[in-house]
Amino acid sequence: MESRELYTLVARAIRQRLGSRSHWTVSRSHITDEARRIAESPRRRVNGSGMEAALAREGLRTYPSLSGETRPAHVRVLRLGSLANAVVDLVALPTPANDRELGYHVKKLKNEWNWDAPQHGETVGLR
Repeated sequence: MESRELYTLVARAIRQRLGSRSHWTVSRSHITDEARRIAESPRRRVNGSGMEAALAREGLRTYPSLSGETRPAHVRVLRLGSLANAVVDLVALPTPANDRELGYHVKKLKNEWNWDAPQHGETVGLR
């Protein structure tokens, strides 16, 4: 089986397992084991960048990266566009410009948000 096809099948299996959740913490070995199961090969290796590309095509990503220099025992699978993904990006890539947005999300998570106030460019008016 071609690597791209295998990674696509693994990414689809992960997306199905994720279901409607925004994130899922999984062991790196789970991803490798899934690839070995699908490929029917007990010695199959997984290329991190190839797997990440397949996950991205399915609307997912991992944090930390599968292709990074560090190899943590677990990764978090995140749905692109989710609040969890946004918060991870804001924390992992700090800039003075995104502090306000991080504060916005933290307040929402802490349930301290004023839901009646206009948000990010909204105008006050009749609803």
